Amino acid sequence: MDLITQAEALCRAIAPHDLAGAPLYIVQQSTLPVDLSRQSVCDGFTTPSLDLMLRDSIPNYVGRGPCLVVNDVALRSETDPADFERAFLAVVVHELAHILERPIPFAARPNVDPLRVEF
Repeated sequence: MDLITQAEALCRAIAPHDLAGAPLYIVQQSTLPVDLSRQSVCDGFTTPSLDLMLRDSIPNYVGRGPCLVVNDVALRSETDPADFERAFLAVVVHELAHILERPIPFAARPNVDPLRVEF
């Protein structure tokens, strides 16, 4: 099982009801274009409209859902290779906690043009 699949399964095991019926996007920062925060200094991040901002960079985008980014570039440089998977999953769980503390997992923005959100 690849790391993204493993991370999604972990999130769905932790929060089955909160994540039911919606896609969950876990994005590795190394897959993002340079202009989309490839040089971030944090290990991960999420925002209520992140899936809209990154939808063109998410190959399996199927519609609105909670989204988080893991800075795999920083983790690889900061972490012993034997601990990378554990560090990656720890960041995923940390970002999931931010998603779950919101009133809703992602912001419904039906009347806002996605380009405006990205801007």
